[in-house]
Amino acid sequence: MFYIKQNFIHKSECDYFMSLAPRPNNDIRLKYGEDNPLWEHRTIDITNHHIVNRVSDHIHKVFGVRLEIEEAQIQNWIEGSESLPHTHERWPQVGYNSLIYLNNNFEGGEFYTPNVTVKPEPGLLTLFDGSQTEHGLNKVLNNDRFTLIFWWKK
Repeated sequence: MFYIKQNFIHKSECDYFMSLAPRPNNDIRLKYGEDNPLWEHRTIDITNHHIVNRVSDHIHKVFGVRLEIEEAQIQNWIEGSESLPHTHERWPQVGYNSLIYLNNNFEGGEFYTPNVTVKPEPGLLTLFDGSQTEHGLNKVLNNDRFTLIFWWKK
């Protein structure tokens, strides 16, 4: 199952979250490699933000399932970063994942599974089983790619 909901949040909300997103400075990029500064320099926790309840309420309305959050973040996938195909089996407490894409002014950066490729659009919400579905992110070729990610407990 791979769920997509376009325009889940408005562009102004995307802009708001992007204004909060971390932006690794050149010292961090050089220290850890231009294409892979440490995760903590590219993310900020939003687990207690009201957007988590909004996504959870939407999932409950559509699927009749109430998911409990493990963690939520704003992520900056900086130019040159990528994520090779993987599942979240190594995190046994995590089942489903949701993403909300915040921008599309970059090249590359498509999210993919064996059966689905998503070109990010601002406000687009996805839901999939990250513990079972192999997924990845094509290399971001120019500009930074911003997302909200939600890890839902099993």
